Amino acid sequence: MNQTSIDPSVWKKHTWQNRFQSLLLISLMGAFLALLGWLLWGIYGLIILLISGGLFILISPTASPALVMRLYRAKALTYQQAPTHYAILQALAQRAKLSKVP
Repeated sequence: MNQTSIDPSVWKKHTWQNRFQSLLLISLMGAFLALLGWLLWGIYGLIILLISGGLFILISPTASPALVMRLYRAKALTYQQAPTHYAILQALAQRAKLSKVP
């Protein structure tokens, strides 16, 4: 695979754009939940849905991959089933200087 380098200024610009877009999306989802809660159940619904949404955002990154795989009834691919995918994953891990391939 070809090794390409990324210009640090472009990397920084994209990082800030990604953070801004993420913040905007989370804010809009929170506003939508607040509006929905207020329209359906008044001020208490607004509070409950905002708290529930905040808890979901805090808890969802901790969901284990095994749990997510079970929820979707997915099965892990073996090397024999997807050798190209494994090769790409190994190349990405080397490029990122990871100690082991995920």
